[in-house]
Amino acid sequence: MSHPWMLRLVLGALWFISIELLPWAAPAARAPWEWPLLATGYVALAAMLLDVAARFRLRDGFGLLALAGLAGLTAALCFNPGYALANPPLTWFTRALGAMTLGALIGLLALLRLARPAGWRGAIAALLLAAPVGALWGFWARWSPQALDATASPTLREPLSLALIVSGALLVVTLALAARARRGEAADLRLPTPVLAALILTLTAVLAVRVVNETVEPLSALALSTLGLICLGILYYQKRAKGPTLLDALPNLPPRRWFLLIVPIIVLAAGGAIAGAHAVRGAPDSDGIALLSAAITAFGFLWLPGVALVIAARAFSRLGRTERL
Repeated sequence: MSHPWMLRLVLGALWFISIELLPWAAPAARAPWEWPLLATGYVALAAMLLDVAARFRLRDGFGLLALAGLAGLTAALCFNPGYALANPPLTWFTRALGAMTLGALIGLLALLRLARPAGWRGAIAALLLAAPVGALWGFWARWSPQALDATASPTLREPLSLALIVSGALLVVTLALAARARRGEAADLRLPTPVLAALILTLTAVLAVRVVNETVEPLSALALSTLGLICLGILYYQKRAKGPTLLDALPNLPPRRWFLLIVPIIVLAAGGAIAGAHAVRGAPDSDGIALLSAAITAFGFLWLPGVALVIAARAFSRLGRTERL
């Protein structure tokens, strides 16, 4: 398999972990046969959005946020509407634009970081952050089901351990495959037009079936699709014919000696997650789950208007320089 498809596979694996497992979007509710289809769906989503990033020459953090928003909204509508659209319109912001978009952003940042050689400072920082980040995730996955649904019981630790093993193994395997693939072929991540059209039609058909089956309300489908078009518009507006892009380093993924760093990070994160899963929730005025929920909610409400305002200010400034206002 060519290196471009290996990159799509790596991002699909990262998004499977960061969008599906990090928010802990009711994994116990899924039947075993759904997981392979879900993993395939995330690889297809990665292929589509890497194509979008290549066509629009993704070049800064605002474009990265818009791309993450497009991924989170698509995953909310097509892959996990039961979680993302449980209580509209509130969960449009707290889960689709909040937790799932934040997960997509984490996956994209991880992909870009994995494509760059880790200096000793970056390696030390990653090792120091692995356990605390894992502890936060373990605490969230353990207690958030009960916080979001008072009738639910706290998640058992066994599913957390299984998720850690599966996600860690998935990431190592995909990176190993990418390391064995021929490099230097990832300059153009655009898909052939028939393949891109087929993927778009397939996801559109999935959404249509969910609307017909009343899994997704028409209003939610319309609202989130409109937000997705806004994200696409931001990417289109930022397109430049020349200059560096964030994808330029991807042909080097994974860097040399990646195994020596990624495995300790996974081990430390897993240890932190296990410790976090054993932590006890605090009093109502210092509840860690409430604090994490508030932060995710604030992100969901603020990131898209913030990006739109910054881009509008840039456009006004550019117009002012052009017209000498």
